[in-house]
Amino acid sequence: MKIHRLALSALVITLLLWGSTYPAIKLALQDYTPLDLATLRFVFASLSLGLFACLRGLRLPALRDLPFFITLGLTGFVAYQLLLNYGELSTSAGISGFMVSLTPIFTLLLSSVFFKEKITLFKIIGTLIALTGVWLISSNPQTHNTFNIGIFLLILASFSLSSFFVLQKSICQRYSGFETTCYAVWIATILFLAINTPQATIRSVVLHHGQSLWIASYLGIMCTSIAYWLWAYAISQVEVSKASIGTYTVPFVSALLSYYILHEQYSVNFLLGGFCIIIGVLFATLLQTKIPIKSYFGIKKTDVQKDF
Repeated sequence: MKIHRLALSALVITLLLWGSTYPAIKLALQDYTPLDLATLRFVFASLSLGLFACLRGLRLPALRDLPFFITLGLTGFVAYQLLLNYGELSTSAGISGFMVSLTPIFTLLLSSVFFKEKITLFKIIGTLIALTGVWLISSNPQTHNTFNIGIFLLILASFSLSSFFVLQKSICQRYSGFETTCYAVWIATILFLAINTPQATIRSVVLHHGQSLWIASYLGIMCTSIAYWLWAYAISQVEVSKASIGTYTVPFVSALLSYYILHEQYSVNFLLGGFCIIIGVLFATLLQTKIPIKSYFGIKKTDVQKDF
């Protein structure tokens, strides 16, 4: 019973940390550019993961896998973080949380392409419901127009993160989740420093060394490294499928924190759109059926297997 309480506590803290990511980014962007913030966040994340790796021990990756880890770092961290940070410049933190929650939808679609996973009716319905939610949020008066660039960038960020998950799936048999995360984060940090240069990073720290620097360290250490460790502990004690259900609360946590910390105001369109996105994702990921979509239209099983 004690283990379950600890696992539940770890899960709740993880969800709170992940939910706080979006308002924290919004606050830090008041002083840092999106590139500066991403660079600083990953410097802190790399240092803290390096400490964990020293305590735990870590295998060196095979040379043949280095291009793969570079791709993981580019898609799951460099592209995702830059798109997320730039997207939040013109949208609210609450909107960002719901847009990124589209990641499971994109993951399902990419998995159907690369891993030949069947497209079911529930996946189609869930995707359509989620897209309805995107339309409702994008037509929200908060965005000032029908579809602003920030929402488009956030959708691309969600797609980039889903690409990371799909790519990670193909290497998970050779490396643990911790090893994959460490290598990808360290490579992403090197890439960020190459793009931004260490001198520019140091200059941004000197110019903005107060609250924003603390927020950047919080994002790197707490929301990245510590959150990963807590999540890993939680899923080691509880079934992954059960723990994953909790992740659907992250955008709501983000919206509540953004309301209290940033005083963001939400319209009816935003609330309806947010619920549609979460319901759509739940439909597509949890309400599974063994009957593929083509069988609903009278196509034989052999034809389905051939096409998918």
